[in-house]
Amino acid sequence: MRPTIPSPRVAPALLCCLLSVAMSFARPAYACGGCFSPATATRGADNAVLQSAERVLFVRDPVTKTSLAWIEVRYSGLAKNFAWVIPLPKVPKVGVGTSYAFNRLDLATAPRFRRTFTGKLENCRMKPTPGGSDAGSSAETMSEDPGGGGGCGGDPGGFSNAYGSSFSNAGSGSGRGVGLTHSDGGARSDPDSAVKIVEQDQVGPYDWVVLDAKAPDAVAQWLKNNGYGVPASAKSIIAAHVAKGDVFLAVKLSAGVAVSEIRPITLEMADTEPCVPLRLTSIAATSDLSVVAYLSGNGRAIPKNHLHVVVNPMRINLIGGGQNYAQVLSVALDEASGRAFATEYAGPMSAVSIPAEYKFERALRRDAVHDAGPPLQPARLATAGFVPVKNAEQLFSKLITTDYPITRDTVAIFDQFAGVMALAQAANTMSQPLDPVWVYARLRSSLAVAGVESLSALPVDGAKLAAALEKGFTAPLVRLDSFLAKNPTLTRLAMLISPQEMTRDPIFAFNPDLPSVESIREVRMTGVCSTGWYPPDTTRVEVNDAVVGGSWLFPGAPKDFINSALDSRFSSAPAAFRIEVLEESGESRPVASAQVDLVDAAIAGAVPGGPTLATGFVLAPAGDNWKPPADDPTVTKVESLFSGSGMAHGGALAWFAALVSAMVVLRLRRKTVR
Repeated sequence: MRPTIPSPRVAPALLCCLLSVAMSFARPAYACGGCFSPATATRGADNAVLQSAERVLFVRDPVTKTSLAWIEVRYSGLAKNFAWVIPLPKVPKVGVGTSYAFNRLDLATAPRFRRTFTGKLENCRMKPTPGGSDAGSSAETMSEDPGGGGGCGGDPGGFSNAYGSSFSNAGSGSGRGVGLTHSDGGARSDPDSAVKIVEQDQVGPYDWVVLDAKAPDAVAQWLKNNGYGVPASAKSIIAAHVAKGDVFLAVKLSAGVAVSEIRPITLEMADTEPCVPLRLTSIAATSDLSVVAYLSGNGRAIPKNHLHVVVNPMRINLIGGGQNYAQVLSVALDEASGRAFATEYAGPMSAVSIPAEYKFERALRRDAVHDAGPPLQPARLATAGFVPVKNAEQLFSKLITTDYPITRDTVAIFDQFAGVMALAQAANTMSQPLDPVWVYARLRSSLAVAGVESLSALPVDGAKLAAALEKGFTAPLVRLDSFLAKNPTLTRLAMLISPQEMTRDPIFAFNPDLPSVESIREVRMTGVCSTGWYPPDTTRVEVNDAVVGGSWLFPGAPKDFINSALDSRFSSAPAAFRIEVLEESGESRPVASAQVDLVDAAIAGAVPGGPTLATGFVLAPAGDNWKPPADDPTVTKVESLFSGSGMAHGGALAWFAALVSAMVVLRLRRKTVR
């Protein structure tokens, strides 16, 4: 298991979030960046910085050789302490994205667990009624569903996104000033140091500067002079990047911007390779940092310098909707040295779609994130329909006809022009502020919101609104969709990692030979009567996926049976069904448990374009870590009504008592006749 560490509320001069997209195909130059909080953000203080999760998306246009990266971090701390520094091999185009893209991809690809009640019964006869005609009837199939679920359509608890990221909001930020901005502020030298400011600008909630310097001390001094804390551990990394000729992107939140307004940042550069930097993250990370990486390319994405695990599905509570998935994933990664990824989805980009089963969630959340279908749907993002809008009443009518997404980012933009939230909050009598998404979704559905009346009296400049939506929401998504459409395969990789294990920055490549990975795990449940008499007291669970297949009996009726992972046949099994090394062609290479640490060390320096594991390295014979138990046979046992088990149910006892009573009466009659 990972070492237990204090939960870091913490850390001086902290690195809160990281990105690296800085290896050129022609020049192997990996860049790792991070947020350097000022020295006042001290360990244990209320203003300390903490990173608990990050979502990243890497995609490359194979025609233009341009790479695009989206990065989103889960950050807690004061807004003034958010300070981000990213070394890069060349000057990037800096912009902001929207959580909408990540949330939609999560819904389409995150692990989900579906249980289906077959509506049948195995080995169940109806108990005979004393003296009735059904005594001794043959076994039959019941049409009723003992669990009442009937699958995910009628059983919301059986179809759940048990894991994914820890980003739960439908969107992020206020939407202010968003869009792709890449203006040249004019290269100049900073008066405080020997650092040249190549570019500087403001985009979305961020103020950013691109720095160039020939001396690492000059970079460190500029950062200190401008309110960035520089951890001692960062100085050697800065020096290495200066030696390679890298530039530095320094980012802060603009004045007056809250932490809640942090949005994904986007970087567009010429031909770079994906890397998720983790080394400096260890300074300010939780004990199990969640990393979800989406990679789009010509095949399934693979980690080059990290191991890969296949999670054992029988350690997951499949019946309970997979609530323990994150814990099982964490243990599986620990079994692979802690430095490993699991593939949670890999398949054709054209097949990535949000299931219709999420409709019930949309009704609860009242936003457009949960709509079924392809993740981005650029056709619904058109903004021209808003140009003729003159007032708020027309705005909401247009929202109905255009089906433009209602998210936190879009609502923030709408309200800049409509001013609805000020009226709603003024009339709010609840103890907490109203959710803007709820307010706008309700008004779009022609439902009343207290304080918001006479919408036609609220003027809206439709042309400016359309321009703001285009810049702040539509354009980044359409740009992303154009990149994704040029790559055949999307992969979702996940890891949970402790600070002690963040000793290298994961880098990735692609293997078109590897099979697809489905995100849905499905189980079928059938009620079984172990004694032969209804009602069922046992459940048959059928699992059939690419990892494990089988049919096993578990004690308890389907409606009472809630945790398959506690069964002794599965609870002691390894969490990692298989530990692997993945290459850029061919099949996966299983790693024996005894060699895990040795192989982990051997692949530490692997880079794209070369072998993950050196050709001369000999892997010990290995296969799956665990073999599932044999299937349980079909139950055909029918106990006698006079057996102890049958008596215990009461029906046979009543039948037997009636028979004895009849015999006594008959004997008394015979005595009377004599």
